[in-house]
Amino acid sequence: MEKEIIIDKCFCACPFYGSNNDGMYCGHPYFKGIGAYEDMIITHDNSHNGKIPKKCPLRKESLTISYTLKK
Repeated sequence: MEKEIIIDKCFCACPFYGSNNDGMYCGHPYFKGIGAYEDMIITHDNSHNGKIPKKCPLRKESLTISYTLKK
């Protein structure tokens, strides 16, 4: 079974959106291991105006996630 999720804005609508004491960040696997603060691509402007950050990894390619049960 395949389910497509359409992301039309970043702030709280994307499953990768996150925030912490440093600010808003993107939790997309693309940023894993790249470097500190590289995932801080979400600004106040694009968080509330329905915009998607220019550095959003989903702009370049979609992401497929598979769920399986542990054997």
